[in-house]
Amino acid sequence: MDLTEIFCAIDDYCTQQKINWNVKILSPVVRKRNRKFQLSLSEVATIVVYFHLSHYREFKNYYLIEIKKNTEIRISKKQ
Repeated sequence: MDLTEIFCAIDDYCTQQKINWNVKILSPVVRKRNRKFQLSLSEVATIVVYFHLSHYREFKNYYLIEIKKNTEIRISKKQ
């Protein structure tokens, strides 16, 4: 499976689960942080799945080398 197929499968699953979560949600909890996420749940899950499929043993190294580096390259190409 390539990255796009994995993301689409995870995104479909997360969309379906959001419907189920709203039904089963517990009473509101006092939250300390009110920041909006920059990544969606399906994007985070895709990163985690790809980490487990990679040769990296530590998530920090995987994130710094694969995710952050590739994101910086894409941003510099847009400018």
